[in-house]
Amino acid sequence: MVFLFIRETKLNRLFSVVLASFLLTGCLFDFSRKQPSNEDSILIKLDDKSLYQQDISYDNVFYQMSGQDSSRLTKQYIEDWMYKQWILDQTEGEEYIEKKKEIEKIVENYRLELLKKEYEDLSIARQLDSTIDNNELLEYYKNNQADFELKNNIVRLDYLKIPLEVEKKKLQEARKYLRNNMMDTSGYRSFRNIYCVDYISNESWIDYRLLVEKMPKNFMNMNVIRVKAGRYFEEQDSSYLTICRIREVKMIDENSPFSFVKDQIMRTILYRRKLQILEDQRNKAIEEMKALID
Repeated sequence: MVFLFIRETKLNRLFSVVLASFLLTGCLFDFSRKQPSNEDSILIKLDDKSLYQQDISYDNVFYQMSGQDSSRLTKQYIEDWMYKQWILDQTEGEEYIEKKKEIEKIVENYRLELLKKEYEDLSIARQLDSTIDNNELLEYYKNNQADFELKNNIVRLDYLKIPLEVEKKKLQEARKYLRNNMMDTSGYRSFRNIYCVDYISNESWIDYRLLVEKMPKNFMNMNVIRVKAGRYFEEQDSSYLTICRIREVKMIDENSPFSFVKDQIMRTILYRRKLQILEDQRNKAIEEMKALID
């Protein structure tokens, strides 16, 4: 390979021309193109290798940079390209033949893996039935109880955090809702939406570890909570009234409630369906290829 060497002053002028070209005509480029056309401007030509203006504009968005940054990046890009061509020239010798074969094999295997993944993703997108009714979820839950033993304690509760600037009768109203177990009323739901800076609904199970910082200090530990399930707790500091009422508690190694693992079951079923699609596709492909061999 014969290299075209460019003197420093000439190279600097080239960077300036390239940058000006980007700023003046950049909006005319089609950035979706990955292969330069014959009409693209050649910036540098080294034997049968050429660096096109399109190559640089596609890889780098110069318009969003300052002039100095754009010039520096342009220079770096061109010099990197020149260095890579030099490396290609230096590795033409026989001592690199075997190494090149190894590299080509790695590249080819990687290309095939990318194509395989792309094709399988498209197959899943076309064939996957993502509809799962509740009966299927419940059946899976009942048939796989051993998979749903709790690894952490969980709680179902009502929790309110109310600023003390709220008038006192509203604070009393909040206490009344929780003490009298009136959390399923529309009045309670309206109250928490209007007056509370934070709340938790009893509709969902919560990992106890996520509650530690929220709960009153007298909330104690899980053993105490188990004894006091259904009890009322309250704490007040200089800014907030924090109150909660425990609905239900589940301990480590107990079976998870269905509602707590429902989303997990859905993901598992979908994952198994995807695996089945790929397995069926693989088996079909192998049978077709065997028929060609026979």
